[in-house]
Amino acid sequence: MSRLEKIDYPFLNQEIYYRHMNNGMKVYYLPKKDFQEQSAILTVDFGSIDKKFTIDGVEREFPAGIAHFLEHQLFEGSEGQDVGNEFTLKGSESNAYTTFDKTSYFFSTVESFEDSLDMLLEFTSSLHVSQKSIDKERGIIEQEISMYQDDSDFRLYSGALANLYPNTALAIDVAGTKESIRELSISDLQENFETFYRPDFKSLVLVGNFDVKLVDRIVRKRETRRRKTLPKIERSAIERFKPIVKSSIQMDVAVSKLALGFRGQMIEGLSLVEQKLALRLFLAMLFGWTSQRYQDWYDKGKIDDSFDIEIEISDRFNFVILMLDTEQPIAMANQLRKNLTNVRKNKDLNHNHLSIVKNEIYGEFIRSLDNIEDLGHQFLQYQDDNYSYFDFPDLLKKLNLEAVLAIGEHFFEKADRTEFIVFPK
Repeated sequence: MSRLEKIDYPFLNQEIYYRHMNNGMKVYYLPKKDFQEQSAILTVDFGSIDKKFTIDGVEREFPAGIAHFLEHQLFEGSEGQDVGNEFTLKGSESNAYTTFDKTSYFFSTVESFEDSLDMLLEFTSSLHVSQKSIDKERGIIEQEISMYQDDSDFRLYSGALANLYPNTALAIDVAGTKESIRELSISDLQENFETFYRPDFKSLVLVGNFDVKLVDRIVRKRETRRRKTLPKIERSAIERFKPIVKSSIQMDVAVSKLALGFRGQMIEGLSLVEQKLALRLFLAMLFGWTSQRYQDWYDKGKIDDSFDIEIEISDRFNFVILMLDTEQPIAMANQLRKNLTNVRKNKDLNHNHLSIVKNEIYGEFIRSLDNIEDLGHQFLQYQDDNYSYFDFPDLLKKLNLEAVLAIGEHFFEKADRTEFIVFPK
């Protein structure tokens, strides 16, 4: 029998209970006293980039969008009912999403936590699919794809990403294309479900005011037995083809949209969580709202509140994308690139500014502890073998100016770069 382990964070008045189930599933209990709401999020290590893999040495490849299609399909109950409606009847709000490397299902409630948890574990452990249900979901997902293709901000982000990772799964919408999802069959969905929706690829995080031992019994009751022999899954690496340096499209937008993308390399021996946090600090000092550069550009009307920075750091892909609306996309691209070279001379990169940025991130962290639903998502996003989300305060103390500069310089000096612009028609 696996043990229920306890980790204390006295500084935060927080404790975590963790159990590595006999079947391989990882379960984290985050009890929060004095809160009415409870939430649970179950994540499967299966995302849009997992359309090509080998199973016991046999290579398999499937149409793009299959992970996202399965996410939709799982909400089809055993008798054709909509599982989402079943959650609503219990007074719970439920949803799901698919990313490049994960699929997550979650709910929040103030009324029926145990019943909703039991339902979450049940419906993510079985697949009910028919040609009729596939045709129905295909129509829904085609509408979703069309909606995103009309979204200029989505096209900006996805265009930059496709330039950074051409001819890979990262260059394709998480939902796939209308053509690719038309190729999906019942057997494709069944095979991928059997391959990836196994307990040792699942993590469960529960947050809220609940009895840990009682909820733990519910989870263990639903625990499926580990198969004696599990197939060996080898996921295809994301190939680093030469990026597309520049490209653009035209859309019905009032002002041009610029994206600068960077495909970097991480430092071996350092935790990915540590490096992601360091990059957040590095870029916040350079381009965040507390930087002199940001204030100068903002006052001169060169940027506005649309300015955004996306950081994705994982063991399979790493990139940073800077995005903004601007009347002068080419000039601003040059300005942004210039500020990422010779950073040691940048006056915004100093001990005092680092302290200000750290305090800002620490404040966001503290506020997240009072958001039951968001806390579970943040916990999963910043969880690895070395750190958990609750180690943020210690990591912020550990990352001094020299470490932040070293990690930032290493990433951007060695990064492949791209420029993508959405011009007005």
